[in-house]
Amino acid sequence: MREDIRKMAGELCELREKNGILEGELAAVRKASKGRAAGGQAEAAQAAAQAAAEAQAAAQAAAQAQAKAATVEARVTACEQRQESLHQVAKDGAQQTKQRVEEVDQERRKANILLYGVQEEAG
Repeated sequence: MREDIRKMAGELCELREKNGILEGELAAVRKASKGRAAGGQAEAAQAAAQAAAEAQAAAQAAAQAQAKAATVEARVTACEQRQESLHQVAKDGAQQTKQRVEEVDQERRKANILLYGVQEEAG
């Protein structure tokens, strides 16, 4: 689980980096489009729109990766809590078993004392 989280965090960083690069390219395209003639403006606008779409897709992918990482982290936390709960149940069960063994041992000793007394009287 932790490896999955680390992997997703790495993917998230890569997506954020790609998003930053795409935003930089978009800014460059927009700047270049301002200096072009009317015929070149359509091409620049198309390139800018494409860069914006790529930036949007990268942002969506980053958001999805972040949401998935949060979901995995929540599942890991739930598993850790369940493990702790089971550990406590096992610990409590071991304590109860130990107490019951001690009770049975005391009863056995009492029975042996009574048996010894009966044998002495019979014997």
